Amino acid sequence: MNQKHLVSIVGICLFVFISVIGMKTINTRTPLQAQNTQAQADDKEDRKALVHKNCLELLRRRLKNTGLETLGDEAGSPNSIEIRVWYGFTDRKLLGFVLKKTNQVWSGVYVPHYDSESAKAPVPLSVPKSGWESFWKTLEGLDIYTLPDAYDIGQVNARELEARALFVEIKTPEKYRAYVYGGYYGDYPTPDTPHNETWKAWQILQTLSDEFGKPI
Repeated sequence: MNQKHLVSIVGICLFVFISVIGMKTINTRTPLQAQNTQAQADDKEDRKALVHKNCLELLRRRLKNTGLETLGDEAGSPNSIEIRVWYGFTDRKLLGFVLKKTNQVWSGVYVPHYDSESAKAPVPLSVPKSGWESFWKTLEGLDIYTLPDAYDIGQVNARELEARALFVEIKTPEKYRAYVYGGYYGDYPTPDTPHNETWKAWQILQTLSDEFGKPI
């Protein structure tokens, strides 16, 4: 065997050795990274599910004896859309706007804040100041149907447990969905807020308050 062939064989063996070691390193590292990533995802989903569950439980208590039922997580009936925007969930404060469109006709009620287990009755809403069509275009422009959950975009305020939260429920003929934003505690978001979905969620509530002349 000449020196040229020997160098080639050594080179090939070295390449195979490095490749095998590299594959072992990748195979050793990747499952751990995947496990950590999955654990983080599971933790986020667990926290999100717990917050949703707590919101729904408080709503169930709030709606007791008001004539309103909880919305439920099934798809809605044909030709019907219902949207509920709830705000509070702290200091025993909770208010809401319940809007429903059936066969192209809008209606709604305002659920006032309450300070005890004795719930205040919902108040029928009149036509919004700008009219139903313009009002609804404003809400659609704020992505009321499609806003992600705060937990899905990492926009969970550090003071989420002490600040008020916004919980939105949407029921269409196709599905039910809900999303939550928290951390509203005096320093309300602006259009320049990172992840301006938080600002959009706040603007949805502000629009409802302004259009119907109801306090939040």
